Amino acid sequence: MAVQAQTEKTPESTHWLAMWEAGFIEDAEEMHLEKKPIYASVIRSMLDQSEVRDMYVKYTPGGEIRLNRLAQRVNQVLVDEDNKQRKLQE
Repeated sequence: MAVQAQTEKTPESTHWLAMWEAGFIEDAEEMHLEKKPIYASVIRSMLDQSEVRDMYVKYTPGGEIRLNRLAQRVNQVLVDEDNKQRKLQE
């Protein structure tokens, strides 16, 4: 994220950052970190970028099917966390 903040936005830098983020997502998934709310929120924000989604599909074994399953898990983690926080406030 520090590199992103310090790098001029060009098509080349956008490409390489999207590739890095797709790799981060894949690594986090391999370590089951997408099940933790803080990682789930970061992953979802990265997956909101079409360039990142495209890189993930292109370079990750399982491609689009795996991406869709990951997105579902991430969304469920965030829904569960939101429900947990609401119950704590009641």
